[in-house]
Amino acid sequence: MGNKLTDLRDTRFVLYEQLKVEDLCQAPRFQDHSRETFEMIITAAEKLAVNDFEPTNSIGDKIGCQWRTVKSRFPNRIGHPSESFAKAVG
Repeated sequence: MGNKLTDLRDTRFVLYEQLKVEDLCQAPRFQDHSRETFEMIITAAEKLAVNDFEPTNSIGDKIGCQWRTVKSRFPNRIGHPSESFAKAVG
C-alpha cells in the first residue's frame, strides 16, 4: 500500500537491518514471534495511519487543540482514530 505518510522500505530497513529486531525472536519471551508477526503489525499500523489518522490531520490543522487547566481538548473527529487504535491493541 503506497502512502504519503511513510516509506515502509525505510521502516523495514531500520527494524530489520539496523535494529536487528528478528534477533528478539531468539529470546524465550518472544520465541512465538517471527518476521511474519512484524510484517502483520507493520501492515496493520500503516492501514490505521492511512485510513484513520491521516484524514484528521487537516481537521486538526484548522481547529487545533486547546489546553485548559489540566485537560487538553481535541477536535471530535480526532477521537475516532484513537478509539480504533485502542481497540486494535486490545
